[in-house]
Amino acid sequence: DYYAENVLSVNSSYTQNTIDKYLYHYNRFVRGKFNPLVSEIKPMTIQKFYNSLDVTYSTMNAIHKFMRGFFKWAEQNSYCPDFSRSVLLPDKPRNKKSNYIITWSDEEIKTMFDAIEKCNLRFIVVLALYTGMRMGEVQGLKFSDFRDDYILIERQYQNGSFVPTKGKESRVVPIHDAVRRELERYPHNGEYVFTTHNGNIMDARNIRR
Repeated sequence: DYYAENVLSVNSSYTQNTIDKYLYHYNRFVRGKFNPLVSEIKPMTIQKFYNSLDVTYSTMNAIHKFMRGFFKWAEQNSYCPDFSRSVLLPDKPRNKKSNYIITWSDEEIKTMFDAIEKCNLRFIVVLALYTGMRMGEVQGLKFSDFRDDYILIERQYQNGSFVPTKGKESRVVPIHDAVRRELERYPHNGEYVFTTHNGNIMDARNIRR
């Protein structure tokens, strides 16, 4: 628990999405299920735990990445060797990706927009739907990034600071009429678009709630 709450949660080398994913898998599959004394842990202890999990390959991979981070930290702090390097991922069923893309109908989109008419996060939903922007990119938007016919995306917000976008290259996306309408009705209070009453950038975890 200490590693999850005090080390992983503030690890600046991970994006917030990655931290949330690892914490989710830790809480669901590891916490309370893998709890031997550190002095008793051996590679076979971890291997038997892995083999007992009835999960897909992608879930197993996420659990292993969490465990690798924990044991690397444990070794650096002289608690125990990094046994995760000696463990093999068991053969788990892989998720089959569909060749079909399911899209919302115009009626479904209208129903959703009607339901969030008075929601203060409505503009974020509209941006996500019509631009495909990542959460960190949405958080990093300035009003000056909205141009006549496009949105300039050149930064993202991660772990309390602004960093370059994925790939470290700026890009532009066209402005849909729905985005333009939401921008016109959205309060312009400061340099950045999505801020709290105190002027701080909105937290991604609060937005997802």
